Amino acid sequence: MTRQTEEQLTPAAVVCVDGLGINGLGIVRSLGRRGIPVYVVGVNHHLDLAASSRYCGKKIEIEDVDGDALYHALTILADKSGSRPVLFFDNDRMMNALGPHAEAVEKKFRVTSPLRNMKELSCKRFQISVARSIGLAVPDTWYPGTWDELYAIDTDGRTRFIAKPASEAYPFHKPFKVMTGDNIPQLADRLKARVGSPEGLIIQKYIEGPDSQIYVALGYKSFGTEFCEVITGIKTCQSCPGAGVMAVGRAKDSGTVRRMTRDLISALNYSGIIGVEYKYSTTDGKYYFIEISPRAELFHTLGAKAGFDLPFMAYRDVAGIQQMEPLAIRRDAGHYWICFRSDMVSLLMSRRNGNYRRFFEPYLGEKEWAVYASDDLVPWIRSVQNFASSYISALFLKICK
Repeated sequence: MTRQTEEQLTPAAVVCVDGLGINGLGIVRSLGRRGIPVYVVGVNHHLDLAASSRYCGKKIEIEDVDGDALYHALTILADKSGSRPVLFFDNDRMMNALGPHAEAVEKKFRVTSPLRNMKELSCKRFQISVARSIGLAVPDTWYPGTWDELYAIDTDGRTRFIAKPASEAYPFHKPFKVMTGDNIPQLADRLKARVGSPEGLIIQKYIEGPDSQIYVALGYKSFGTEFCEVITGIKTCQSCPGAGVMAVGRAKDSGTVRRMTRDLISALNYSGIIGVEYKYSTTDGKYYFIEISPRAELFHTLGAKAGFDLPFMAYRDVAGIQQMEPLAIRRDAGHYWICFRSDMVSLLMSRRNGNYRRFFEPYLGEKEWAVYASDDLVPWIRSVQNFASSYISALFLKICK
């Protein structure tokens, strides 16, 4: 990049974070390392990682994810910046909350996700219908309204199922992320401990296979040009084995997954940052569509070592810095992405303690850490402190029982 182009990188970036904010931290670092001013907006006490980065210029705290409060905080920030900042999100909750203000937000910010279409794009029913319309395989799916309708799904008692909250039913506070059961009665018992009714849940047949058969796609479609690029990988380990967030992933190219993702982007008439998940079934050789994330994924930094810096790509596009051109992506990179905290949780839950080779293999190869960075240590120190504190608390409660 020329010096002249670097000097043109003037708009600030604003990152809205929620929860652990690991993906938000990745955005802050990607842009901050290039000298772009970065501000972080989030709920009180949820800003530890992204806001503690040396590349975070300022943090703005709000009491809760309330659409009006969030819009007010963003408006003040935009007005003080003197230009239209580039706006990023690392979660669906804030995007849904800002839905009623989408048009006004887009006048004050250059958005990197399709905010005004968030309600539709986050709807699992809508996602499934679009996937089916372009010929993608989708797991058998049900939308039970009562417990009786849920029990009626299981015909043989030997099929595994997975339950997910529908975004339209739980736009802000979801009772859980995913839940599995070896059969419907077992799944129902687990669900009854979390919800009063299955209404608002999506039940799907579980696609059998290890975590390593789950494929992920990270993509970006330009708002103003035909530029569209996708990189793929696999989940080698999830925080909750079989159904959870990525704990360890690996860059692995799949032309089939890239093609399917491009087809989805085209069918959705989508522009911005996107993440898509699939699961490959060895039973029938199909890639089953799982879900779409219309914003930066937890593991988006998986692409950095392969020449696919998603945040900076989005920043350049919406800020109009330079024309989007084909990237020199290392599709054979094969490196790992590791979230140590989630990997330790998975290790404890799955009792992989005896399989030391499987556990240590990602740590011995080329890797991208989710939190650790030699040039930005404070977020990692806080992450270690938080993990140790939560683990000690859980151990203490277990001893006291």
